[in-house]
Amino acid sequence: AQDEVFGAFAQQSPALWVNVANGQAVSKPGPGAVVLGSSAFDPHIFVRHAPLTYSVQFHPEYPPGVIEELHKVEPSLPALPDSARDTNAARELLAAFISFAVKRFSSR
Repeated sequence: AQDEVFGAFAQQSPALWVNVANGQAVSKPGPGAVVLGSSAFDPHIFVRHAPLTYSVQFHPEYPPGVIEELHKVEPSLPALPDSARDTNAARELLAAFISFAVKRFSSR
C-alpha cells in the first residue's frame, strides 16, 4: 500500500526486518484501515488506521541485541525464531515518522 510517511519502506524487498518481542497482534483492522506490513507472526504487523494514526506490532525503539537480552532475563517470552537478527530498518522507519511529524507540525 502507498503511504505518505512510509512509502519507501513498502518498496523494500524481500522484507523489512524488525524486532518482535511478544505475541500481541491486531486480529482485525478496523474499517478504512490500510495494512502496510505483515509477518509470519501477524498479518497486520503495521497498520495505518487514519491519515496520521498508525500501529506497529514490533519495537522500532529497540537497539541491536535487546531482543536477545530480553529472552535471557525473561525466559517465559515466546522463543525467538531462527531468523531473528539485529536490524536498523525499524529505527529508520521510526526516524521517518518523527521527521514527517516535525515537518508537518512545526509549520503550525
